[in-house]
Amino acid sequence: MHGATNGSGQSSSERQLESAAGRCLPRIRCWLVPSRSLLIVKRTKNRRQTASSSAGLAQLSLLEHSLCPLDTKTSLTEGLAHEACYRYTTAAGQRCTATAKLHLPLGLSPADEFTLWGLLALTLRQSQPDPHFAATPHYCLRQLGVIDARGRRGGKNYQLFRQTLRRLSSVSYENDAFYDPVRGEHASVSFGFLSYRLPHSTTSDRLWHFYWDPVFFEFCTAAKGSLLFDLETYRTLSPAARRLFLLLHKVFFRRRTSPEFAVRQLAVHTLGFSGGLTNGILNRKLRQTVEPLADTGVIANAVWPKDRGISMVRFDRGPYFENRRQGRRQLSVASSPLTEALISLGFESRDAGHITRRYRPSLLREWIDITIAAQERFGAKHFKRSPQAFLMHHLSKAASGEYAPPDWWREIQKQEQHQSTATSPLLRKLVRSSNGNRENEDRHQPPVRISELLNITE
Repeated sequence: MHGATNGSGQSSSERQLESAAGRCLPRIRCWLVPSRSLLIVKRTKNRRQTASSSAGLAQLSLLEHSLCPLDTKTSLTEGLAHEACYRYTTAAGQRCTATAKLHLPLGLSPADEFTLWGLLALTLRQSQPDPHFAATPHYCLRQLGVIDARGRRGGKNYQLFRQTLRRLSSVSYENDAFYDPVRGEHASVSFGFLSYRLPHSTTSDRLWHFYWDPVFFEFCTAAKGSLLFDLETYRTLSPAARRLFLLLHKVFFRRRTSPEFAVRQLAVHTLGFSGGLTNGILNRKLRQTVEPLADTGVIANAVWPKDRGISMVRFDRGPYFENRRQGRRQLSVASSPLTEALISLGFESRDAGHITRRYRPSLLREWIDITIAAQERFGAKHFKRSPQAFLMHHLSKAASGEYAPPDWWREIQKQEQHQSTATSPLLRKLVRSSNGNRENEDRHQPPVRISELLNITE
């Protein structure tokens, strides 16, 4: 399994995408107790966390293992196959091992997980969650705290957002014992994360459309209430600490003390450090990862015993989780992506909220997109009165079944669909490589289709 040689593995461009106002945190102290096999780490000060409107969603068995190595020199390798395993307990109390395999045609950065969980949270916090989520990139980045309300549209942040979406959309995930929260059982699964349709023009103000994989979305919807987390805290952590934070968030939702983890298993398979590192180095890196979580109150203390010579670690829940309801509320109508799009077209906030409540989301997002596209394609002369009047007239007619989208709009969609399914010699090579790898693993598996590996918009 590929891994990392350091605890962050972030490039400067990735740090730009998720940069936020940092804060200095006090260091923790360590006390050695008489037993040579036990080290307890305690926080010097408990600080209760306040509820945040910015919440992410982390899901299920995906938290039990790394999605890619921490080191971006390895994780961003095109055609990467990443494998990780973890232990779980069946309903009968039997301990078993699950193996997850990720096929990454474009590679994957640990920083991409921030976008994955954040977009999923924005989708599920809508009043009517739908696997088809549409929003402007400005809305998404502002809700995720990457830019503020006055942040410039376009530019480097949008470019990085597109690059992240390309990598996430190319992921193919397999797990031989993924926990299915709908049916309450472990099952063999295969799914992707998402697909997308973006305007070809990088300067367009139109909506970006995200389509969640139906299998993945079903799992996420079933457990959305229990696994929302605070994005503000998450954003301040290193990639390794983020992964540990999400794992402990899942564990501490149900219990005050975590099970004992083998240090090597936790560091390599869950956090993504390199399996080639010595036990001593992994132990040190894990302690460094634990430190900011103790400072923020996620961990009350960490106990490091040894079991037959194997280094173990156990964590106690900290005061951070005293506010169990943080981040669970739905977005208000005024905060919905469609309301923001209506305001950008010139509607007042009150009127935009009324329109959002009156029309079904699928109809509204299509005609908002058509109206913005008409502005960009034909200019103000296209509208007899105004863009607002154009939208309301066509919404009313379309809702009663009298109007269909215009032909020029269908042509735009066809062009963008063609762009999203375009292929290159590199992708064909990746497809052949992925198919070859799967044949070695299981000759009965169907071949991988290009559409399963990548959607291109640039």
